[in-house]
Amino acid sequence: MRSHSKDLLSQQRLKEILSYDPETGIFHWLVQKGNRVHPGDIAGAPCLPSRPYIHIQIDGRKWKAHRLAWLYVYGEHPLDVIDHINGRHDDNRLCNLRSVSQSVNNANARRQKKSRSDYIGVHPYSCDGFEGWRAKFGKKQSPVYKTQEEAREFYLNELRRVNAEFPIPLHPSYGDL
Repeated sequence: MRSHSKDLLSQQRLKEILSYDPETGIFHWLVQKGNRVHPGDIAGAPCLPSRPYIHIQIDGRKWKAHRLAWLYVYGEHPLDVIDHINGRHDDNRLCNLRSVSQSVNNANARRQKKSRSDYIGVHPYSCDGFEGWRAKFGKKQSPVYKTQEEAREFYLNELRRVNAEFPIPLHPSYGDL
C-alpha cells in the first residue's frame, strides 16, 4: 500500500462513483465512464484467471475489490491483509472478509495442486534415502515425521497458537481445531 495520503482513495470518493452490496459482495457503477460503462453496470473483473481477485480501476489506479469493500464499509483502508475466509478470491461479501496478519492469511491458503500431501502446510521430505514428512507454518518448520498426520499435527498446533484470536474456522480442510 502506498504511504502518501494523497495516493489513497477516500470513502467519500468511493461512494460517489460505486455502490457496494455487502450481502452479494458486488460493486456497481453509479457514474458513466466513457461509452462502455454505464450506471448500474457491475464494476470490476478478475485480473488473471489464475488469480481471480476482482480489480476495479478508479481514477487511473487499479484497486482490489476486497480492499475497496473494507474501505466502503469501515471508512478506512485496511492496515493488514484482507483474507477471504472461504478461500474464494472472487467472493467479496462482507461476511467473507476479515483483516488479518500475513501469517494468518497464509495459513488459510488452499493446498497447492502440485503438493503430494493430503494436508495444507505438509510436504514430503527426502534426504540420503530417508523419506518422511515436514510441516511449514510461516517461517517455522517442523522436524521430520514418519507420517503426514504427525506433520499435520505440528501445523495445526502452530495454527491454533497464531489463530487464537480468530475462533471462526478457516478452510474446511482443517476440520475442527
